[in-house]
Amino acid sequence: MHDSKMLRWWRRIGAPCTMAGERETRMKLSAWIVAVTLAAAAGGVRAAEPQEVAMAERSRVSGGDDARLWRAMDKARRGQPVTVAVIGGSITQGARATRPELRYGDLIAAWWRRAFPGATVTFVNAGIGATGSNFGALRAERDLLSKNPDFVVVEYAVNDSGTERAAESLEGLVRQILKRPNGPAVLLLFMVNQKGGNAQDWFMKVGGHYRLPMVSYRDAVWPEIQAGRLAWADISPD
Repeated sequence: MHDSKMLRWWRRIGAPCTMAGERETRMKLSAWIVAVTLAAAAGGVRAAEPQEVAMAERSRVSGGDDARLWRAMDKARRGQPVTVAVIGGSITQGARATRPELRYGDLIAAWWRRAFPGATVTFVNAGIGATGSNFGALRAERDLLSKNPDFVVVEYAVNDSGTERAAESLEGLVRQILKRPNGPAVLLLFMVNQKGGNAQDWFMKVGGHYRLPMVSYRDAVWPEIQAGRLAWADISPD
């Protein structure tokens, strides 16, 4: 699906694409990432201020091949049940989130429910703290794939080391998801640690090979932190 067509459809369904409602909560991580993740995957984001526009544009590493994502959204638009899932480490699990509904995965699921009110949206959180994609690949069938997800966000860029071996583990997980008969969409999400580090450079190789949509929270927020326009406390824990 061409980006311009996707964006026209995005606007037509009235998807929430700005951070305006979150300024009073100091632009916390979860509320921002749900808008950026889905809007960037869909090919664009509407933002109210230049800073937000710049952050959204930086976050979009690659739109990839969006055919699977479009198919999942089309399924929801027709009122069919869809399953939205996230797999990763403690960020995905929701460690230190002030409320469960503020975990980024819950907010992504909430977006799907608002965007497609006629569909039943099931949410699966397969995050386990202090684990990497190697363990994620080992438990994928039990914790994730057995639920037959239609859309999966994979988040291991902080817990995994930036090495070829870690990229191979991530690839093993991605391949398992993509091989499912129902053809789920996969989006790679690159979070960031307090020092600005993650495994994004290696993981981008995997995402590029499989033409996956990729969104970088690091690229969105870290330049703002370095410039003094944001503090780490503004975006963490939720």
